[in-house]
Amino acid sequence: QFKARKRFYFDGPSWDEDSNCFQSLELYYLKDFNFEMVTSVGSEEMFQFTTPNGERYSEEMGDCSSYSAWQEMLKEAQSADMGILSWQRDLADYFTTEYNVRELTDDSTEDKTEWTPIFNSTSNMVGPFHSPNFPKFSLKFTQHKDLIKALESCNLHVSINLYSDKGTRLGYTHFIIYANLMAEEVNFTAYKRFYFDGLLSAIQICSQYVELYYLKDFNFEMVTSVGSEEMFQFTTPNGERYSEEMGDCSSYSAWQEMLKEAQSADMGILSWQRDLADYFTTEYKIREF
Repeated sequence: QFKARKRFYFDGPSWDEDSNCFQSLELYYLKDFNFEMVTSVGSEEMFQFTTPNGERYSEEMGDCSSYSAWQEMLKEAQSADMGILSWQRDLADYFTTEYNVRELTDDSTEDKTEWTPIFNSTSNMVGPFHSPNFPKFSLKFTQHKDLIKALESCNLHVSINLYSDKGTRLGYTHFIIYANLMAEEVNFTAYKRFYFDGLLSAIQICSQYVELYYLKDFNFEMVTSVGSEEMFQFTTPNGERYSEEMGDCSSYSAWQEMLKEAQSADMGILSWQRDLADYFTTEYKIREF
């Protein structure tokens, strides 16, 4: 059984001990010392874990009462290092520990992937692939004109379609973004869903309504990661990241079973409003594993 204590602390005269955040938790998804751990100090999902089967889990710190103070402190930070410590000796005889550091300015393969314009169309098919190495589909929205004040509302449908080796659609994700003008403020809400097709169509779909309080306009990136409980992930212009989970759906285990049969995928984006391309640019890229 894996348990943990997740914390952040402040140093120096500007902070007192009451600003620190301390939480205990059970890492139910860890079974042994075969996993990857990411610490992302600028994200509400500060501690992220990947298990050997590719499933990803996050431990959030954004609900700490002093998280806003943490964000303010980060504005002053200009360098960092990492330490790892255990009081037990000879642990290196039992497991290997390695690290790497991804800097925002690095020249990683993902960063070099070019964005491709897309609107009211479907991406190229990706595959073949096999579980758990699913591709990630990214969308980037760049606003040019104030869309909502012109049209008062709009909606976008983003889907990832998953196919068997014979080209039969097995299921798909469906994220509907609604943007509405309310009292001079733009309000973003959504329905997040996944569906099953064919012989699996009798399985209960999952549909949840969410408020995307962190979106203020059409300047953001969206990632759909079909193999993750955090299926829909958003990054705002200031680099903050947010996730909309689907792992709590009653049919999520059936979704995981379906993914074992999926070997190709594509993405579709659709809106019923015309001329949206005059207001913002929509681009996509796919990260394959």
